[in-house]
Amino acid sequence: LRHVSALLDAFIEPTFVTCFYAVHTPGAELVYANAGHLPALLLHDDGALEQLGEAMAQPLGVGREFTERTTAFPPGTDLLLYTDGLVESRTRDVSQGIEWLLQAVADLPRPLTSEACDGLVRTLTGGTHDDDVALIYVHHTGRETA
Repeated sequence: LRHVSALLDAFIEPTFVTCFYAVHTPGAELVYANAGHLPALLLHDDGALEQLGEAMAQPLGVGREFTERTTAFPPGTDLLLYTDGLVESRTRDVSQGIEWLLQAVADLPRPLTSEACDGLVRTLTGGTHDDDVALIYVHHTGRETA
């Protein structure tokens, strides 16, 4: 992240980019860093919901230090990443949108399906949006891949 942040200094106009970067290590851990992005969500097998990386660092192009953290990511855990367009709009504050997201995710049936994720996006956006909207869903199955 430090290298990418330094690359942004080469732009003629000052700019910044947010980024949540995560690596699933062999075993059951997730190593992550957050550069000004909204927190990721971990949905544990028992239904507990955890926010990851909230307010960890400034965006790329502004910050220079990006703290790396590690958390448990055992089989059965879900990771959800999303853009601000899912939780924020001209008529909705981002804090309120995140609260709505947390409640909506907690109410989803398990295991999550693509239909449930599509429904989550429709619920939070009301079917309209004035910014980019993306939701990335990762389920740790416990299977090893080569």
